Amino acid sequence: TWGGMWARRLGVPHLWPSRVKVFFLGGMTSVVIFSVFQYLHGANVEYLDLAKPVSNEIQCRLPRADCLDDEDPVTCTILLEDRKIWRGLNLTDPCPIIPKAIATQSCRNPYIPLDAVTGDLGSLRTVKGVNPFKLWSILFLILTSILSFSIVIHDLALLEESLRPSILSIPNMKYAVPCLWEVLTCVQCRRRMQRLQRKNRCLWGFLIPMLTMLHTMAFMVVLYPVAFTVYMLAPVRMSRIMVFLSAILCVLWSIIFVIETAMDTQPYAVLWGLDDDSPEEG
Repeated sequence: TWGGMWARRLGVPHLWPSRVKVFFLGGMTSVVIFSVFQYLHGANVEYLDLAKPVSNEIQCRLPRADCLDDEDPVTCTILLEDRKIWRGLNLTDPCPIIPKAIATQSCRNPYIPLDAVTGDLGSLRTVKGVNPFKLWSILFLILTSILSFSIVIHDLALLEESLRPSILSIPNMKYAVPCLWEVLTCVQCRRRMQRLQRKNRCLWGFLIPMLTMLHTMAFMVVLYPVAFTVYMLAPVRMSRIMVFLSAILCVLWSIIFVIETAMDTQPYAVLWGLDDDSPEEG
């Protein structure tokens, strides 16, 4: 390129302009990945349709027993409950008496302090079950980081002529590692399905959706972890395959996340504390 030509004239070693370009693009990709991660991980109550609450009545719950004497029981409860992202907040202890401050209010017209919907208190928190936004943000960060790292390794290897022949692709795996290719062919039942397609197209069409689902689950649970393990042992040879597999895995998890959030019916809690005659929490 024009920039590479001028870099060579200035005495820059061979291939270094291209290597810098690869690292620069990898760094820019990492910035985008981390920005999306922060956006998902920091999901707040603005994502909720507050005009349609699950219940019209404000639920009053006591904070954790070890937070009753804390200056801010709400923040104390959240800090202790947020340590496990795979479950929601434990808000099972009802207040013995409904505070007067919320007795005449409902979830459609509550009077709440601003800090209940801003900052850390305004983050999305589930009452039951895992928080899909936090879980997906962590999965997204891990998977896209692996994808970005694989792309960098692959592009750097392509710059070296001596390494290009050693980079495996899906088609040449059949000749480079024939034993592994035979195992994958057997697991996918390709030959049996091809024979079934010639003999009975109706049965073949009936089995295709179930087999596709089975292949998808096997890819996510078995094939990708195995491929990642091999990639850690031979990063250059497996770099192109890992780019392909990581991209597919990211797409599959994205589809799962979209379906899960579209069908998500679990309640999310908007929490705030009350200064009343008793230390109850609303």
